[in-house]
Amino acid sequence: KGRSPPPALGINTLRTGFGKYAPLLSLFQSWYRSWFSFWSNEFVSMIHSVDSLKLLMSIEKEAAKCNRIIPCLLQIFIAKEETKFGLNRSELYEILDQLKLNPLPHIQICGLMGMASNTNDENQIRNEFSGLNLLFNEVKSAYFNEIPSFCELSMGMSHDYLIAVEEGSTLIRVG
Repeated sequence: KGRSPPPALGINTLRTGFGKYAPLLSLFQSWYRSWFSFWSNEFVSMIHSVDSLKLLMSIEKEAAKCNRIIPCLLQIFIAKEETKFGLNRSELYEILDQLKLNPLPHIQICGLMGMASNTNDENQIRNEFSGLNLLFNEVKSAYFNEIPSFCELSMGMSHDYLIAVEEGSTLIRVG
């Protein structure tokens, strides 16, 4: 009574957790399906790291089983380092065009997410976040202009969240 909701809890993807052992994921496929269904049904409020149409289609399939609409952020590659991942501009537009032609009824695209380079160069970080903000506004006006749920720009982590907020972030990841 009168309490605020708890903060969102984030977990890394299985792909990140398995790293170089990613091929082993096929061995865990049935476990993963039931794991995803359980978490989709009970706890997932948003998936922040969608980086392919294949992943969106997989989420769609599992969300349909749970009769849920899963809010998702499309992850954009903005860093100047190989350890980060995400969609480039052309891949992003390819997915958005595909979704326009063939909507996924259990997916709600709510915005974009990006991680800046792990550097002490604040100008580089600011430029990466600023570029993502420009892309967000471009995508919003071209694809989601009349859709109020497309409102999230997730960028900023423990070491760079202040810059991210200055550059328009609506969600940050700290911890």
